[in-house]
Amino acid sequence: MVLLKLGKSEPEIAPANRQELSITQPSKIAKVKRVRLTDNTPVSIETMFIPQVYLPRPELLEWSLYQYWSEQGIKPCSQEYQINAHQLTKEEADLLETVPSEPALKIILKSFDQQGNTLEYGSAICLSASYNFKFKVQLMD
Repeated sequence: MVLLKLGKSEPEIAPANRQELSITQPSKIAKVKRVRLTDNTPVSIETMFIPQVYLPRPELLEWSLYQYWSEQGIKPCSQEYQINAHQLTKEEADLLETVPSEPALKIILKSFDQQGNTLEYGSAICLSASYNFKFKVQLMD
């Protein structure tokens, strides 16, 4: 089992992307961008957008967003994922300490609470060699 250690968080407030976050009124969101590490080696770049109501002080987020939400009584109950092959940009390759030709995946994620509100939307750029995905699909009649 490989444990991922979070790199330093670089939170900032950004204008809301209303469509992806299902926000109907003008609002702000927190943008959290992190480089995730395994054994002090960069393996992914995560960029998440979170409605400010679910993360009012992003500068205080040091480690786990989900631990913070648990402490606040916020409970994600479902997620949607989209996984695609991805060509690294020079900036991404530099952050991941590799070359742009390195195989990568782009994972787009949305998390929802029990009422269907979007808690977060974002993406992770992952070095393919560092990740293994296993899916189980239940087929119904």
